Amino acid sequence: GKAIQAVQKGEDPALEKQEKKRSQPATFGELAHDYLERYAKVRKRSWKNDELNLRLHILPEWKDRKVEAIKRADVIALVDRAEANKQPHLARQLLAVVRKLFNWAVEKSLADASPADGVRLSGKVQDRSRTLTTEELKELWAVWDQLGDPWGPYFKMLLLTAQRRSEVARMKWDHIEGCLWTIPPEENKSDRLHVVPLSPEVMNILNGLPRTTSPYVFPARGGRSRTDRAAPSPPAAISGFSAAVRKVNRTLVEPIEWRIHDLRRTATSMMAALRFPPHVLGAVLNHAPQATMKGVLSVYNRHQYLDEKREALEAWAAYAIANMKSSGDSTLIASRADG
Repeated sequence: GKAIQAVQKGEDPALEKQEKKRSQPATFGELAHDYLERYAKVRKRSWKNDELNLRLHILPEWKDRKVEAIKRADVIALVDRAEANKQPHLARQLLAVVRKLFNWAVEKSLADASPADGVRLSGKVQDRSRTLTTEELKELWAVWDQLGDPWGPYFKMLLLTAQRRSEVARMKWDHIEGCLWTIPPEENKSDRLHVVPLSPEVMNILNGLPRTTSPYVFPARGGRSRTDRAAPSPPAAISGFSAAVRKVNRTLVEPIEWRIHDLRRTATSMMAALRFPPHVLGAVLNHAPQATMKGVLSVYNRHQYLDEKREALEAWAAYAIANMKSSGDSTLIASRADG
């Protein structure tokens, strides 16, 4: 039969069967390792989150269990425990990583079915809606001044442009022409070309930055070409956001509970308080237009609402800088525009 033919060809069916069995992850721990190495690290920018959630919250209990022994009840218990601990965001993340992991495993024939199918979060996870007050921003700004390059100017740029963390991090000198910063589709989350008018305050920050051989406005340390190395590493953009936030927090006199995305949200709230309408804010943030308007707006996408965006960003930057320098203790977030 086939086995005899294989032996005649110099193959060892028993050994091949053993090899195939070994390459199939038997335990959840092995499957998680394969998922991280073969899928998450290759395909996901946020793979470290997956690794952290698996290591801290899932592997301690599931690591040595057989893949097929993980059932729907286990996934529900995992999610329920996070929700019972008043951690709805963690519950959402854990369900997402288990679902993604098993969907990948099923696709690669490493598992027969996903135990996460049909599992739902019990409560609606509230979106974070934290905005920062004048006093908090002033304290942060003072620390950013102390930080110096590159993190001080980077955080200021996030606040004044209201753009996403990764987009500001990967900002290139070539993308800036006069007072306009053009973010190409491949560099932004919305996958559309996005033009950001730069206020005089932002131009001041840019003009104060050192120019290096790196194409990036905020280059990674060691990301510059060095003459003393035979094969210089390609230039890289700034990274290590969590460490930078921790550094800011260590320097603050009074602790402030803040995250990087709060800067974008605060800027948006302030532009709303300065009476700029939602469609202008949407254009500043590069949010997708409403479905009914997509066809109409796509024609104008290249310079969509450019003058309105400039007005909003310039008004916000001027207001923010004036507040950073004032000694009053007024609250930055005024009441939103009515309607």
